[in-house]
Amino acid sequence: MNNLQEKKKIVECDVAIIGGGFGAIAAAQACLERGLRVVISEQYPWVGGQATSQALCVLDEYHDPISEAGVGYSRRYGGFRQSLRKHYQEGYRLSEFGRDQLYFNAGNSMNSMVVAEPPAALKVIEDLFEKSGGKDRLTIFTNYVPTDAVVENRLIQSVTCDSDSPNQPSLEIVASFFLNGDETGELFPILNLPFLIGAEAKSEFQEPHAPDDAAPDSVQSFTYCIAAEFVPGGSFVISKPDDYEFWKEKHGDYFYLDAPGARADDPALMFSAKKGRNDLPIPPAFYYRCMVDRANFDDPRLPYSRTIFNVTGNDYYHENAIGKEDRQEIYGRARSLAKSYLYWLQTEAPRDEGGYGYPELRPMPELTGAPDGIAMAPYIREGRRLRACQIVTENDISTATAKEARGSHFRDSVGLGCFIIDIHRRNGAPSLSQMSRPYQIPLGALLSPELDNFAVAGKSIGVTQIANGAYRLHNVEWAVGEAAGEFAAYALEEEISSQQIGGEQLKEFQSRLVKAGVPLCWFEDVSFDDPAFEAIQLLSVCKLLPMSREHLRFNPYYSVARSRKLADFVFDRLDEYGVDYGSLRRKVVEIHCTRFAQLLIHVYRLLERQKWPEPLLRATNQPDGDVESLLFNDVIPEGMDETDKHAYKA
Repeated sequence: MNNLQEKKKIVECDVAIIGGGFGAIAAAQACLERGLRVVISEQYPWVGGQATSQALCVLDEYHDPISEAGVGYSRRYGGFRQSLRKHYQEGYRLSEFGRDQLYFNAGNSMNSMVVAEPPAALKVIEDLFEKSGGKDRLTIFTNYVPTDAVVENRLIQSVTCDSDSPNQPSLEIVASFFLNGDETGELFPILNLPFLIGAEAKSEFQEPHAPDDAAPDSVQSFTYCIAAEFVPGGSFVISKPDDYEFWKEKHGDYFYLDAPGARADDPALMFSAKKGRNDLPIPPAFYYRCMVDRANFDDPRLPYSRTIFNVTGNDYYHENAIGKEDRQEIYGRARSLAKSYLYWLQTEAPRDEGGYGYPELRPMPELTGAPDGIAMAPYIREGRRLRACQIVTENDISTATAKEARGSHFRDSVGLGCFIIDIHRRNGAPSLSQMSRPYQIPLGALLSPELDNFAVAGKSIGVTQIANGAYRLHNVEWAVGEAAGEFAAYALEEEISSQQIGGEQLKEFQSRLVKAGVPLCWFEDVSFDDPAFEAIQLLSVCKLLPMSREHLRFNPYYSVARSRKLADFVFDRLDEYGVDYGSLRRKVVEIHCTRFAQLLIHVYRLLERQKWPEPLLRATNQPDGDVESLLFNDVIPEGMDETDKHAYKA
């Protein structure tokens, strides 16, 4: 449409998602499945963020306790993972090795259990939208950025987005609910929302590893990922970048073969594992984020192995681009760094067998949508972060401060995450890594106290910079987006504002999430397909049940005889809340074959038929107090002596 014919196009919908990042995909799917009309506006030609335009569909999940059995993530995310696998399993001829894999990994990547090439991920996302009803109710506008908004009486009325193409009109998106779906929080300044950026001062959140003084420009590095395949005997050396020597001087200390455990004085090999310092293994650099391993396939369409380089060599930490007027120039310099690292790989990287340079590395523009084989969009680790109703901090998740098996308990949990606190080198500050506890995502971290029809559907939620290091990964960003989409649908159906909800409303919303297969509390042995999943999750999040301080197990199918103290604990609490459970306690506790999961289903259905007691709905984030370890149903029985045997027979 000619810009002269129509200066502005008005688009109406139920939910507008401004920014089409990875979390936005989950949000859109949730809204579509609830029957809503959805509009997504996205800056780049491809929606999907990390998985597509940023060329990083190497799902960065914490291998344990994230489980192939549907633990630690939702049913929808599990479906996305399986669709990525099926793209290769059903679309290509596999080798014997590929067919024999119990959980297929197209690239045999050491960093991820599920990988895919960006166009494959885009195709899976498009199919996901179609199956969710997107053909009739979803509109996507690419190459658009938000520039203005109208807000009245705490409600966003519309958001205006402009195209980078002179032939496209501006969009005025009118919606009942708005979600921030990008990874830099571009809507926050447009909406005049307070936000966090860079490093907070230690005095603000009392985080042990925060600096004494705030450093707003100290933002994590971002990366232009490189897609390449290895063609034995080939030569695909790019032209030497004009600024190659500049980057060798400025960033050359990081030009080495990188993989977990490697460093400049102890680099990885390209194709072989090695023992590094202290005899710790260092995996091959090529297979660190490998998308396609030729060993998995017997198909002429995949003749060579393909990988993504997203390492210290192309991590750009020299400037913060967030909110800068010259952001595109900064991105241009970061892209030049990536080209220089690619040239170094092709010409100077030490070869495993001796010599230098891997000219056989062919950049793959067909995988990135950009002519140089470098991602069309930068991989953003950290942008603006909403000053939300709830701010998650280092103290909530770090093993140094959270001493139990899980991070802080949030009564308003809407999803789960698990990853180390991994903060890449920052503009003006070094990297930081800490172990973390498996953690929850509180609803309050998605919501602003300033607006009534808004939520965050990506990594720009209310977390500190340190907590962001654990909340920025694929599965967590999806979980945030899915919860935001579900909340938008719930708020519109129930005609409520997007302020923190509690009591009956919170219970109803969490019930809705759990029925959709979203976990709220960490149990490594309870999947979203478990018949007791709903009861276990909802009774745990409201703290009718305590959770072990020592492990993530629930042991749902032990008998009540094995967990009598825990059963008594549950019924004692029901007594405190004045719940009339009739003869249920006698029936399920005195019959030794009753499984604990069955007991919880009885209790949950009882509460559903009656009115949940208000004190239970008001349960707080506070710990249970001094609950003895023997309470949990994981005690290994000792052997019997003669007295025990006699008593048992009697």
